[in-house]
Amino acid sequence: MEKGPGGVSPFFIPMLIANMASGHIAMHFGAKGPNTCVVTACATAPIPSADAFRVIQYGDAEAVIAGGTRQHCPLT
Repeated sequence: MEKGPGGVSPFFIPMLIANMASGHIAMHFGAKGPNTCVVTACATAPIPSADAFRVIQYGDAEAVIAGGTRQHCPLT
């Protein structure tokens, strides 16, 4: 606030775009359809599998690419 707009890093938005990886993967494989990015701290890795199951179950897609990573979490 004190530095005004010049105090904001030009990398501010790219650092916050959590779904950039899922977008790149979809473009690489030519995947179409729902594209989401789950960010839930320590539980980020297992949730996409359940979401993928639900997407197929509801008929929103016939096949999905799902996965996740987990950073070190001080709570585990």
